[in-house]
Amino acid sequence: MTPTAYKLAPHPSQMRLASPESHIAKRAPFTEHHIWVTKYADGELFPAGFYTNQSRGTAGGLKEWVERRDSVENEDVVLWHTFALTHIPRVEDYPVMPVETHMISLKPANFFNENPAMDVPQSTQAVNQSTYVEQCCR
Repeated sequence: MTPTAYKLAPHPSQMRLASPESHIAKRAPFTEHHIWVTKYADGELFPAGFYTNQSRGTAGGLKEWVERRDSVENEDVVLWHTFALTHIPRVEDYPVMPVETHMISLKPANFFNENPAMDVPQSTQAVNQSTYVEQCCR
């Protein structure tokens, strides 16, 4: 039997286009992949590490946590989803970008062995019966 869980259904998004040697790539190495999984640990809150805007690529963060290679089997885990890090600016976006919409879906998976609605008996109430009604007006 497949384990009961929630399925992450991400929508397509562009990953970082900057070179791996760029300043932004060094500050945010978590942008290398869409999905990361780490073992839960207190204090691991910021995927780019602490003080990202002031770092020179030494702030720690998600990539460093993954490199520890902690076992995640039968452990509390954190699923990190990286999305929409590349933005091609338009004239209208300067000096402040108006809006960028992102969506992800968490869908239940394998909560039931079979569809619970399949054996619901048919209604015996007359109110729910379909009836033909002739048109009264033209």
